[in-house]
Amino acid sequence: MEVLNTIFSSGDSSRLQQIVKQQKNLITKGTSVFVPLNDFGVFEAVTTVEPQKAGLAKAELILQLNRFKTEYVTDEELERAKMNIRADKVRKQEEIFQVGMDIGQAWIDGEDYSEFITKINAVSKEDIRKAAQKYFTAYAMYELKPKL
Repeated sequence: MEVLNTIFSSGDSSRLQQIVKQQKNLITKGTSVFVPLNDFGVFEAVTTVEPQKAGLAKAELILQLNRFKTEYVTDEELERAKMNIRADKVRKQEEIFQVGMDIGQAWIDGEDYSEFITKINAVSKEDIRKAAQKYFTAYAMYELKPKL
């Protein structure tokens, strides 16, 4: 799910930025986050949308997330995501506080901190498709609107 999340929304070459924002012009900005927990996890996409595009933007987000269940990601997407995750991990090693946070989070998640990069490197296209099929079974959507 970490690799899937990176492919979906990390950087200008992500699907969220390339397709939903640039090609289809349905959002003004957006990101997603994956929070793994022992029993449940959260995958959340947050976007800023012009009111008249809200319905189309929601439909496109669901379409793009569902693509992970039915299509394999490209070799380029997979390798770029792994490289971005590795680079982010190396940057975080510069701050002892962040290292402690990462070790603590790994412990909470029941993971081995020292195996994170090895596991990321081993992720395949099929792993991403299977994770999407397992976890993208229902969506909860909500809107926050400014009070006028």
